[in-house]
Amino acid sequence: MRNISMEAAHGHYIAVWDDDDWHAPTRLDEQIKAIHSTGRQGCVLSLVTLYDELTGSAFLSARRLWEASLLAERTAVPAYPDLRRGSDTPVIASMAAESKLVGLDRPDLYVYFYHGENVWNRAHWEQNLLPHASPLTEPDTERIRSLFRSMN
Repeated sequence: MRNISMEAAHGHYIAVWDDDDWHAPTRLDEQIKAIHSTGRQGCVLSLVTLYDELTGSAFLSARRLWEASLLAERTAVPAYPDLRRGSDTPVIASMAAESKLVGLDRPDLYVYFYHGENVWNRAHWEQNLLPHASPLTEPDTERIRSLFRSMN
């Protein structure tokens, strides 16, 4: 699906925009600024906020290149492999290996929601994300809950 979208795109930049997550209105602007200030061809967030709807808990993610936050020059993004899940990972790994990406530590720009019907299952969330995440304070968690409620 992403390859079809990239072929249809005519702009200079493409952005990954998962519709079941929350994106700050300034996310793309902040990522463009990071690209321009570093001369890299793309930007991913290196920290995001995680929210578990099933438990009502919010977390600061571990530092990594969050694939679902990619904003890049269209011509710099390689084709996505034909995989049911995880097709973003080799794309980001390839771009990082070629020094095309800048990571942006702005967890306020993206909330990854786990709602039980995500592409990745609960085991992925519990085994790969939560063990490396830090719980947010109750006031911060309540703000994230409010965002989630406003989306539904």
